[in-house]
Amino acid sequence: VDKNIYCHFRKPARKAQLYYDNQENLEIHSVLGNNEMHVGLYSEIPDSAFPNCVDRATMVDAEHRATNRLLHMSKINPKSVIAEFGSGFGNAANLALSSHTAPGCYKCIDISATNMDVARTVNATHPQERIQYLVRDFADTGLPDASVDVVISQDSLLHATAVMDRVLEEAFRILKPGGRL
Repeated sequence: VDKNIYCHFRKPARKAQLYYDNQENLEIHSVLGNNEMHVGLYSEIPDSAFPNCVDRATMVDAEHRATNRLLHMSKINPKSVIAEFGSGFGNAANLALSSHTAPGCYKCIDISATNMDVARTVNATHPQERIQYLVRDFADTGLPDASVDVVISQDSLLHATAVMDRVLEEAFRILKPGGRL
């Protein structure tokens, strides 16, 4: 095994933390979408629009469509407890807590304290007893066994490919019997 490759993947959580806690990265992500990520469902955009730049409104709409689809597939209800691995700026939490089927509790889990600070701002209008901000590694959330109904993640698990077995073990550990991943 190439020692350099091994060292690169040995502490992926720390590398992700350094990346997301970097002020320059925060500014880049803010410019890309004013706290909205650039991953989404772009099915309504004609192919002729690519590879040209897509405007901010289209990016936000595509991100909301993707997140709403994920939340719908999760079958959340007002009694649900959701844990999101890699919650970033808290946009999925904002959409979930703003919906008519808002979960009872939303746990934002992210390795970056900077991201959690932004998430607190994004979600400031929601009842704070229904949302938690945990600066933790996906593989060690600190949550009790069988304590959540749904574990979701959107565009974040790529940072955990080297320890995916541990991340999935953690997800299944915190899920209640019959919970959804």
